[in-house]
Amino acid sequence: MRGLTIAFTSCLIFICAPAVGLSQAPPIIHQNQPPPPLTGPTSERPSTRHISQEGQIPELQPLAPITSQPRLKTQQIAFKTFLHEVEHSNLDYAAQRYSVPIAEAQVTAAKVFPNPTLQSGSSFDVSHEKQATIYAGGITQTILLGGKIRARTEVAKSNLMVNSAQLEDFFRNLRATATNAFVDGLSGQLSLERKKRSLETLERLVASNHERLRAGDIGEVDLLQSRVAALQARSDFLAAQSTFEQSLIGLAALLGNRDQRMLFSPTGTLKVRTLSLGLEGLVASALAKRGDVLAAERAREGARAQYNLTRANRVPDVDVGVGFVHNTRITSTIDPAPPWNSLAFTLSVPIPISNINRGDLMAAKFGEAQADKAAEATELKAVTEVRQAYTRYNLARAAVSQYSGELLQDADTVLEAKLYSYRRGSASLLEVLDAQRANNDTYLAYFAALSEQAKSLVGVEQAAAIWDIAF
Repeated sequence: MRGLTIAFTSCLIFICAPAVGLSQAPPIIHQNQPPPPLTGPTSERPSTRHISQEGQIPELQPLAPITSQPRLKTQQIAFKTFLHEVEHSNLDYAAQRYSVPIAEAQVTAAKVFPNPTLQSGSSFDVSHEKQATIYAGGITQTILLGGKIRARTEVAKSNLMVNSAQLEDFFRNLRATATNAFVDGLSGQLSLERKKRSLETLERLVASNHERLRAGDIGEVDLLQSRVAALQARSDFLAAQSTFEQSLIGLAALLGNRDQRMLFSPTGTLKVRTLSLGLEGLVASALAKRGDVLAAERAREGARAQYNLTRANRVPDVDVGVGFVHNTRITSTIDPAPPWNSLAFTLSVPIPISNINRGDLMAAKFGEAQADKAAEATELKAVTEVRQAYTRYNLARAAVSQYSGELLQDADTVLEAKLYSYRRGSASLLEVLDAQRANNDTYLAYFAALSEQAKSLVGVEQAAAIWDIAF
């Protein structure tokens, strides 16, 4: 078994050495010689290989500063300014706003009366019997009965109220979406700065290990491990930078910025105020103010108005008309007659036999019942969303409270102590890397908890249709 272990160790060193640019060949380990430990305090392990010439191990290329990375041009923007720009520049919201003037125009169109009909004509004697030539003209007007215009106007007004409420609800959701995107920008900025600090710490550790290796204090494996950790930290940093810059592009889209050569970077803090209203107050606010609840109530009224319009449409309309006829002189020797004029009045009333079919009334009645149930479902949805958001908010607050006190400071203290002990040879590199990873994870978890608390507060105020959030 010892021979197998020695062979595996030798093979591992042989494979890793070219990957990092080592110019020296791996040491020959005899079968009767136990392999040196890969980790542990330097004071407890045997002396490892030393570098006889300076520069045999190439140093890790340092990461270029953030300012020299290929980044987009950014300009800082405060939350209040951001929301104001979203309200006035968002393209989706701008398109949605047209629904209100369209509905207003439909209210005006619902008041239109039918146009009168003008008729005229003439008849001529083509038999050459010297009969009269007749000239006729008249006008006919359809008179709407049953209150059709009033019923149509009520339907159009209900539709206007529905569109206004839906526009308000659209902005309620847009405002929450924009705020969550702003929170993501702040959180991404914090994560980026934390990963940058972690990378800088590991790069300093790599530089220190180079010097210690030249002095013979540590082995090459410690240097390789620190390099691998630094490369992983560099990869994490670039991934965080990519995520952050993508969030900035998302903010630009919310602002209706089609050029996107200049992006906006959010400023502020993720620490938000405590919610002042209780659950019952939030539920009452949702039922009284939410746009979707109001739209459902207006749709219920619209369904009633549509039923009334259907009933009005079943009342037949009448056509009234007046006509004038002029007859010229008849010069026939058999039956001569002088010219004469006549005035006629007409009244046309359709016979509503088709009203036997009551399908349109039944459909309108079922539509009214459907609107009632839809309104009840919307109210239940609003109450459910408020309760869910309130539960999420309380749990998010509990998660943030775990990081209160000196937890973050303790994480920094542990890392500094491990680094100090490692330089003095009383701690292993693995202990340092574990402390670094724990420190990084603690801060990232704290930022994630702050982000979740902010988003949960946004969710509560979105669900309850209240708004007083600031960062």
